[in-house]
Amino acid sequence: MNKECYFIAISELGYKTCTENGTWYLSPDSGHEWTDYTQCSNIQEYKELHHAIVASNSITVLLALPACIIFLYFRQLRQQQRIRLHVSLLVSAVLVSMCKLIWELTLTRDRLDTQREDKGEDSLLERNPVGN
Repeated sequence: MNKECYFIAISELGYKTCTENGTWYLSPDSGHEWTDYTQCSNIQEYKELHHAIVASNSITVLLALPACIIFLYFRQLRQQQRIRLHVSLLVSAVLVSMCKLIWELTLTRDRLDTQREDKGEDSLLERNPVGN
């Protein structure tokens, strides 16, 4: 191995290829040195994390929405400043959780299910023409 090609992978999962002339392999797409990090990520861990995020945000919506409705239904509760503050907090939590759910269920799920190497497909985010 040529001294120019010395590479230490911290996790021992990233790989660089040393060519015969003693330089690192260049990516044909970018023309830059390319390191293979495909072994570094475990897709199953990301899918489990995705399921946990969807579950926690769903629980937040399912519990906070009825609480808001109850607080707003009773006139005596609506008039208290403390309850108004709690309703604002709960509405905020519901809106944030709903936005996260939309993101997770549309883009993240599609990205995890679409593996370009296997299916030859791009994810929804990669097919988006805006910003290209």
